[in-house]
Amino acid sequence: MTFQFNYQLANHAIVLGYWTEKARHRQTAPGQQILSSDPNDPLLADRVVDRYLDSPYAWIRNADGSINNTRDQLTRSTGKSLYVSDTSTYFDDRLTVVIGFRHSGQNRDFNNFANIGAAGAFNGFGDYRIQTTAIENLPSLGISYQINDNNQVFVNGARTFRVPSNFIFQNLATGGTFINGIYSNYRVQDRNLQAETANNFDLGYRFSSEKLTGSATLFYSLFQDRLASAFDQEEQRITDINVGGSKTYGAELEAGWNFYKGFTAYASTSYTLSKIDSNLQTGANTFEQTAGKQYPDTPIWLGALNIQYTIDSFYIFAEGKYTGRRQATLVNDQSVAGYAVMNLGAGYTFPTFGWLKTTKLQAVVNNATNQEYDYLNAGSGGGFTTRSLGPGGTQPNYFIGAPVSFAVTLSTEF
Repeated sequence: MTFQFNYQLANHAIVLGYWTEKARHRQTAPGQQILSSDPNDPLLADRVVDRYLDSPYAWIRNADGSINNTRDQLTRSTGKSLYVSDTSTYFDDRLTVVIGFRHSGQNRDFNNFANIGAAGAFNGFGDYRIQTTAIENLPSLGISYQINDNNQVFVNGARTFRVPSNFIFQNLATGGTFINGIYSNYRVQDRNLQAETANNFDLGYRFSSEKLTGSATLFYSLFQDRLASAFDQEEQRITDINVGGSKTYGAELEAGWNFYKGFTAYASTSYTLSKIDSNLQTGANTFEQTAGKQYPDTPIWLGALNIQYTIDSFYIFAEGKYTGRRQATLVNDQSVAGYAVMNLGAGYTFPTFGWLKTTKLQAVVNNATNQEYDYLNAGSGGGFTTRSLGPGGTQPNYFIGAPVSFAVTLSTEF
């Protein structure tokens, strides 16, 4: 829900607003019955009784009739943000200054209901509740100057923050004993991680003409209490940890070219270094050698190229994307190779009809060359670990890239 007030005062466009959002997130993981034991089906794909969790009657039950869960939790989150901004222009609108301030926060109410916990341990067996609050003041400043009709320079600065995921509160019951079948006298471990904050800056140049557009940008981000979503071997799950401070800096280049009668091309590349500031403390007197290492799953090189031909309302395109080598552990003792994929597509844009605008029908062949590749992030968190070699080392979790696939989409705007 958003409330916003806009006011124009001379050359100042002032915005004052308030945003709030409430979310209720219920997460369970009921045990599944297996039909048989088949060593040729290690993923159990063909032997799970209720693959899509549609039938509670097929789930495994405890002796008291309750569902045998390895996860059973309810998270209520409330986000709030009070913001104000002032956009002003000077020198015949060539100079634009945007000053902003945002007071943001999130309240989280996590409830764990007794379950067997990760990997069958008892660390989820106890009921417990954890409530946290994160609040941060987030200033921002943006300045751009239009040198002439074709050239512009800009500089921006902004502070951001991010709270840990609710997964950090799983499996925290420890030290208890079973009394008459009830897990009792346990304590709840402290896992109240700090919110990640960052000061972000960029400086750049833009060019625009009838046939050619382009930009060049230098960027620098200074993180405090940076969050890493990594795989925990002991608990067999992805969780968040604070890795301390880090710096991310580099450059981006992009260009577009309308080069011949309906043919257009777009290319971009980026070079990124993301270095961890200090060694990661893992115990009272133990550290992992992470200082100066590249932050995992951050490719140094990225690249993209798109060529499209448009005639009237019909278009076809081919695009290639390159992702460079990424480190797979915090100490950089294992990495995953870079890869390139190609996508092919065609589409048709329909004329405006009533309240339907920019209606498009598009068909795409993804990974048209069926390139085989691995990656570390499945969207819900990274699969990297602290280290892979030496005593206690843990191999990263890799995800297999999608093979060639075909998709048809229909989209519109109102």
